[in-house]
Amino acid sequence: MTVATTDTLFAELVAWHGLLNAARQPAYHLYALIDGVLDPSLLGEAERSHAEWRGLYPEKMLESRTPEMGPFLVALTPGNAAHDAFMHALLERAQAIEVVIWVASRHPINALAAHLHAYAEVKLPDGRGALLRHYDPSILEILVSMFDARQRADFLTGAREYRYWRAGWQSVAGSDAETLPEAPADWITLTPAQFQLLSNESFADTLYLRLRDELLPPANVMDSRDCIQTIRTLLARATQTHGLKNQSDLAYFSLLGLNVHPWFDLHEAIAKVLAEQKDSDKPLATKLASVDASVWDALLRERGA
Repeated sequence: MTVATTDTLFAELVAWHGLLNAARQPAYHLYALIDGVLDPSLLGEAERSHAEWRGLYPEKMLESRTPEMGPFLVALTPGNAAHDAFMHALLERAQAIEVVIWVASRHPINALAAHLHAYAEVKLPDGRGALLRHYDPSILEILVSMFDARQRADFLTGAREYRYWRAGWQSVAGSDAETLPEAPADWITLTPAQFQLLSNESFADTLYLRLRDELLPPANVMDSRDCIQTIRTLLARATQTHGLKNQSDLAYFSLLGLNVHPWFDLHEAIAKVLAEQKDSDKPLATKLASVDASVWDALLRERGA
């Protein structure tokens, strides 16, 4: 993983924003699009920097009542000492967790926030609603690739460019329209193919947030990105090799891989149980209950726990 000093990242971010604004009037605003669920303390830090912010869950959603736990947009002015300090704090965190996407936009904060309200949720193919984590860089990349041309243009219309750190600066070009589209009457409805793409990408992230308080050493000190990537590997093996489908079973399989041994399922005794009961509807925990404790002890010793 590429590691850069916070001062270097700050200088590069300010230079990027300045380059976009070269010979342009009025200037592009600089916003931090923050994933509050990854660090709920950040909203308080934004407020202490006296930066203007807006929550990105519309008032009709219950989630809007706890804005620190959701996505929010913060308007920042490079050169303002308090804002610069907050930007440094975000850049430092962003090297460990993908907590922020930087946005250059011609639109004032109220207009941009109102535009993004339309993407707080989506409708699944079965009619249920689900939160849309467009403020997660991994999800942002999938949305841009999977949306049809009209959806993509509307979604990106509020930004000149999105920028985020992932072992180096990554960017997504916006549509940079002068006028934002009218808010749709309802949430976007995903096609089955779109839903599958999002599910495959987002489940590992969701599972990490669900399991992180249950992790034991050394998994509990893993970089969040490395941990999520490990979960993706475990999920692929659980589904493709062992035919697991139930989310509770997938979560349990991932937790064993993180806390016991990343290849626990290759142990002869465990592999035999999984193969013999592959078509069983029993929960995974029940299937593995017959595995002797000495097997788990041996796996822990092999890992060095």
